[in-house]
Amino acid sequence: MIDFPDLADRVADAMTNERLAIAEASASLSFGERIELKRWRSEAADALSAVL
Repeated sequence: MIDFPDLADRVADAMTNERLAIAEASASLSFGERIELKRWRSEAADALSAVL
């Protein structure tokens, strides 16, 4: 079982409303949102590395 980290609602909402892929969001979101996305990506990679 893989436990993915929770992405902050404000970041998920911004990505959904603007229809942004993760790479696009990394370049266009506000500073605080980019930091949260970077944290989430790091934790998600750690979760996946346990399986791969």
